[in-house]
Amino acid sequence: MKYLGRKILFFLIILIPFWSFLVWFFYPKIELAGLILDKTVLDRSGLEHRSFNWITTNNKYVKPDGSQYEITEDYYGFFPVNRPEYVVKDLTVFNQK
Repeated sequence: MKYLGRKILFFLIILIPFWSFLVWFFYPKIELAGLILDKTVLDRSGLEHRSFNWITTNNKYVKPDGSQYEITEDYYGFFPVNRPEYVVKDLTVFNQK
């Protein structure tokens, strides 16, 4: 009987991540219109913006069209190509609305 309690406690602890995932999976997605704008980046790795994508993914924020945020699509700013060459992708691609 003593070991049964330990086994039950062990399986409850093992199943906590599974139950947490199920709660997160069925939690409704939240629509959030936004983008990443940063003109101070020195390289193309995008490490500075991964925290934004982690937050949007784990809080289930999606774009108005229902897709998830991606660093490659939703980042606007400075893109170094080859020194001293660079490209700037800024808000001029959007219309006034």
